[in-house]
Amino acid sequence: MIVKPHGGVEPAMLFALLSAILTSSAMISMKSLSSTEAPTRIVFYFMLFGTLIMIPPAVLTWITPSLIQTGWLLFAGVLGVVGQEFLARAYDAGEVSIVAPFDFMRLPIAALFGFLVFSELPDAWSIAGTLTIISAAVYLLRRGQREQEKATAKPVK
Repeated sequence: MIVKPHGGVEPAMLFALLSAILTSSAMISMKSLSSTEAPTRIVFYFMLFGTLIMIPPAVLTWITPSLIQTGWLLFAGVLGVVGQEFLARAYDAGEVSIVAPFDFMRLPIAALFGFLVFSELPDAWSIAGTLTIISAAVYLLRRGQREQEKATAKPVK
């Protein structure tokens, strides 16, 4: 919904599909690695391989950033590492099916950021997608609370 489907199929949509497949693979890999590896180690290698994979396209399209842009890039990098650390810890503590919808909260947050900083008004599809993501997250949170209450309830004798 957020990417605004319009009925037509464009070749660029294959990149979105590939991105979804790779993102899902990364989530599942993070969860399976969390049984044997520390979250910080997972993040380190995730960032290392991501950097190595991006070197060739960066070299081909490189434009030297200004000093201010470099500062913003470093700031974004630090936030990215911190976010990955939190995500790795979440996958370590919970199930992928529960954690993933909360990871998608970054989309409505990005839309809110776009509105507050750039005065971008979301369209109906973006609002519908945002409401879907928030609804799924609230549902999973409430379901988890109910399951926890059932697990800790004392049996009646």
